[in-house]
Amino acid sequence: LLAKYGLGDDLLPLVTAVRTGDLAAFNAHLVDRQRRFVARGTFLLLQKAKVLVYRNLAKHIYHIHHQSAQLKLHVFHRAFAALAAPVDADEVECLLANLIYNNYIKGYISHAKQTLVLSKKDPFPKPRLDD
Repeated sequence: LLAKYGLGDDLLPLVTAVRTGDLAAFNAHLVDRQRRFVARGTFLLLQKAKVLVYRNLAKHIYHIHHQSAQLKLHVFHRAFAALAAPVDADEVECLLANLIYNNYIKGYISHAKQTLVLSKKDPFPKPRLDD
């Protein structure tokens, strides 16, 4: 579909980054094509898709840790740092809290234990398209 409308070069790297949770690739491509996206009026829409990158990154971390229902927050902190998106511990907690609040992740954060506790049943529901 992207190729049919000549959008493959612009959007395919973003789609791949969203699917893989590759925050660095998503940000780099968004910056690289920013003028084109602004001219088309799609930049802010694509910026909103960043939440899906965070969700899918959390999902990949969940799978790497053998689908453990409890994940330490420092694991997410390291993942963000490895993807050239250094954030402090409070920002990690805030990002995860927003993912939970917006129903991208089912679970809660134990602030005292610095742990994300995921639902055992469907911790990563399909994203809503109505936002």
